[in-house]
Amino acid sequence: MLPIVLSLDDDPSSHILMRAFLEDEDFCEHFISATNPQQGLEILKRLAADPHSSLPTLILCDIHMPEMSGWEFVNQAAPYLAMSKEKKSGAETVIIMLSGTATNEDEALAAANPLIHGLHIKPLSTKLLAKLRELDSLRKYFAPVARQSCL
Repeated sequence: MLPIVLSLDDDPSSHILMRAFLEDEDFCEHFISATNPQQGLEILKRLAADPHSSLPTLILCDIHMPEMSGWEFVNQAAPYLAMSKEKKSGAETVIIMLSGTATNEDEALAAANPLIHGLHIKPLSTKLLAKLRELDSLRKYFAPVARQSCL
């Protein structure tokens, strides 16, 4: 189970659906939502500055938001993520970009940014959660899945 998931989306109903979905899947301990990128940056800033807090293990970030895109958020969040990585024994935050519609440009931007671990079309799905459970940087948070043998 992931300690902290940050959901960044300008649509409040998306947070409700994500929280319900992640809770149904018993996927995270703490769910934090931000309705705009500036609020998300403030959350990261506070968590990075607090020696007793950890940054989110996973950030689910909408690409298309007013005022600041998800891409701009990731660029502005990079210093906080680097600060925390140095301070907290190399802990890594996984960022997944979300969009109702993804363009070829979105796919290229996601592939080119080392902070981003993927691009997924909304809504969340069990397929995405299965992929997250397989990421090396997140694997330690989940109990191993028992494999059944076919005899």
